[in-house]
Amino acid sequence: MRINPATRLFDHFRLAPKSNPQAATLAAELDEIRRQQTLLLTMLDHTQAGVVVHGNDGSVRYINASARKILGLNAEMLPELSKPGWHWWLFDEYGSRLTPEQFPARRVLQTGEALDHLLLAIQPFDAGALRWCDVKAAPVLDLDGEISQVVVTLIDVTAQRRAREALAASESLLRNILDQAPVGICITDASGTLQAINPAYCQLFEYSAAELIGQPMSMVSPLPYRGVMNELYRRFIDSGMEFRGEWEVVTKSGRPRTVLATSARISTLHPPQAVTFVIDISDKKDLENDLIQKAQLLEKRAREDGLTGLFNRQASFEMLDYALERCKRYQETLSVLMLDVDFFKQINDTYGHMTGDKVLTAVAAAIKQSIRTVDIAGRYGGEEFIVILPNIDIEGAAIVAERLRQAIQEIRIEGNEIEASASFGVSSYAENDDTEFLVNRADLALYKSKRNGRNRVTVG
Repeated sequence: MRINPATRLFDHFRLAPKSNPQAATLAAELDEIRRQQTLLLTMLDHTQAGVVVHGNDGSVRYINASARKILGLNAEMLPELSKPGWHWWLFDEYGSRLTPEQFPARRVLQTGEALDHLLLAIQPFDAGALRWCDVKAAPVLDLDGEISQVVVTLIDVTAQRRAREALAASESLLRNILDQAPVGICITDASGTLQAINPAYCQLFEYSAAELIGQPMSMVSPLPYRGVMNELYRRFIDSGMEFRGEWEVVTKSGRPRTVLATSARISTLHPPQAVTFVIDISDKKDLENDLIQKAQLLEKRAREDGLTGLFNRQASFEMLDYALERCKRYQETLSVLMLDVDFFKQINDTYGHMTGDKVLTAVAAAIKQSIRTVDIAGRYGGEEFIVILPNIDIEGAAIVAERLRQAIQEIRIEGNEIEASASFGVSSYAENDDTEFLVNRADLALYKSKRNGRNRVTVG
């Protein structure tokens, strides 16, 4: 038996000879039935659902285009479906292969009951990838109430299943990342109530997850500042802008800590939620404060450059030695900027040394305004300056240098007649560097800037 999309489901109908009016009427009715059948087959062949019709002996009577695609069948394979021993390769949702008696059509023939929403995997006959389908099977009864056919429909849900599997894998990966992350992470709702936290967050604040979930995130703030924290959080949720800042917090045992917190609103959720990353910077703050105190002590000893108010060369090197020692001890980053005012001799020769001094003073002021309080700036000699940047790597130092270069480029002296610019060299601490080597690398980078046209930043 040849099976193809044009196979008629009602081959038992035959036209009667047109010998009398009754026969003619019957013939017309049969022609209409065939037209309706053709229309039905055309519709079935263009629907996205796969349709397979079985006879009451389990044989395949019809299979539409979508089902052929799902099952990986071509025209040459269709006649094989009527041969004995032909079986589909079907698997349940747990991966177990079904026996022929477990096939949807066979089960309907055995029980007379329709089957709804079976999730089955089908191995296509063209050896393609497994196709997951939502399968339904229903009996078709004849006039005597007996099953004459079974209609099986297949909805390909492979893409949806793979998407769910990918989502589940992504969620599992995200959970593992959160659990292993060395920084504290919490998720809060629109009112600031803690919804989820990771182990690092619990460890930082010395609470268990059960003690934190459902509580306001401000519970770790000192009592006098909780109202302020709640109000800032409300404004953050309303604005949707990223929120970042340093905060004083208190652990469960009452231990004060300084944290750097960065919050981002999850605007895809309604109402919105927020994820906050918390890093304990208490030790770093102690080091920064220690460095600030050292810098203030040196300033009290009047070890400044008399013209610019910056550290002089000797003080700059002492501060660099101290910063380098800290860098090595605590395995932190350290960078150095060297900058030289462009064409300074020409300014002195043209406008005089007093004007040159004004340029140097303006450059020193620009440096002070462009760096942090923990950074150290000094006059290296003549028109050359040095800036020491603790806890900043080479990329960050290059950004600082570029910002400072732009600030110096905006300097105007003597009624805007005189403009200034500077060339920069940047270096960062590498293993086994000493003070001299770190400065020399920055100096070499500076001279590269000079040779390449001045008024630029070069990383060494």
